[in-house]
Amino acid sequence: MKYSYVIFTFLIVVVFLACKQVKKQKSNSANEQVFPIKTISIATFKAHRKVKKGLLLDVRTPEETAEGHIEAAVFLDYYRSDFQAQIQRFPKDEPVYIYCRSGNRSRKAAKKFAALGFREVYNIQGGFQAWKTAEIGNGSN
Repeated sequence: MKYSYVIFTFLIVVVFLACKQVKKQKSNSANEQVFPIKTISIATFKAHRKVKKGLLLDVRTPEETAEGHIEAAVFLDYYRSDFQAQIQRFPKDEPVYIYCRSGNRSRKAAKKFAALGFREVYNIQGGFQAWKTAEIGNGSN
């Protein structure tokens, strides 16, 4: 009989601890609010910029930016060791438009911005390559 009582008590403790762990995980995820990242085309970006201001961020390397850039872009090399720390200097309540060479690094950078609480983060699809193609197609450049 004592043996059954010990096993029963042990099971109750295990169930209690498991429930407590689940509750803790739910409360942590509620505190870590991540805002969605929107991927937009060059045309949508141009339309946004006519109505919304905000930060235009070029996350390419200095060698890549020497090939050209979108006017008014702020440069912050994604590969800098202090990239994450540098993000903190930008206002979180303004739109952030991010581009790189083709869209891969900017997508990764956008995730970092969203994880840090930036509310409106846009990844410019196709990056600077798409921008150049669109500008050539429009007769600009």
